[in-house]
Amino acid sequence: MTDQNHSAGVGQVIRECFGAGIRLSPNTLRLMLSWGVDFGSIKKEISHGNRFVDWKGKNLLDVPLNNVQASYGAPYYFIHRADLVHLLVRTARQRDNITIRMDSRVQSYDFDTPAVTLIGGQTIRANMVIAADGIKSSVRDTVNGRPLPPQDTGDVAYRIMVPAQPLLDDPQMAHLVKELSIGWALKLTQWATHYVKEACTTSSLT
Repeated sequence: MTDQNHSAGVGQVIRECFGAGIRLSPNTLRLMLSWGVDFGSIKKEISHGNRFVDWKGKNLLDVPLNNVQASYGAPYYFIHRADLVHLLVRTARQRDNITIRMDSRVQSYDFDTPAVTLIGGQTIRANMVIAADGIKSSVRDTVNGRPLPPQDTGDVAYRIMVPAQPLLDDPQMAHLVKELSIGWALKLTQWATHYVKEACTTSSLT
């Protein structure tokens, strides 16, 4: 929107960025590159493909990603989520028509104005308000006129970061770091995925 001379404000609940790894596909990268995001300043790894194994580690299928840059116009990156957020914030702050507020939790919404009021009392008016804070957003209750708590689907995802060096020191585990592919371990209704990031210093596991 800011490319069309609109002004934008972004409110973020958290004070500091954190998280595990994230995969950025060529489609995503092309979009971000069009915004002027410079990935040259952060640590990242380039994906070489996907490897699927069963729960005992037996190889089921390899799906290599060859010539990704030439085929899709951008590479496939593994990076840290916090690094990505910091990079996006830094890029946005280079534009005069973008305002970013950290530690800004919305207390209430005014659909008629439209506007949002932050905890602390500050009211921010705009032509359009976009709530992008997920299924636990308080805007769900406001839109529906009643409490609408998220429903438990039974699906749970855990994300952890694992130091890479102990894996490299183990002959049976070293390939998890050396092979710069997305690893998928499959077992009936369960699965795990892992990939290396930050120049082979950590491995992200979901």
